[in-house]
Amino acid sequence: MQQRIEGPGNLLNADGTLAQRGYATRPVLTYNRENIKAPAWKIKEWDFYQVSNDDYCVQLTIGHVSYAGEVSIRFFEFESGYRVDFSHMLLLPFGSLNMPRSKAAISRTGRSRWRWRSG
Repeated sequence: MQQRIEGPGNLLNADGTLAQRGYATRPVLTYNRENIKAPAWKIKEWDFYQVSNDDYCVQLTIGHVSYAGEVSIRFFEFESGYRVDFSHMLLLPFGSLNMPRSKAAISRTGRSRWRWRSG
């Protein structure tokens, strides 16, 4: 049986292992990237958000698998099957998206950023 994580804490221990196993119903753990014990090219980071009801769904994704990344927005209308996708692939982002340490504090301290640069 999994344990419910209620209070704040770090996601990883100093040695890079998972600090606690379980689940949370809201963002309570702090992502501490500096404790990941892997080469930079093996680190995968992403944020995914979904807001939906019985009629519509909006999904937002920003993330990378070190050597490639994606910024995307998707909108669905379930009844009609209408769908709009905006997706931009990123080449060699290697952590440049500045993923926030804490989703709980995202409105105060964390910001994932990406800027469209046409060339």
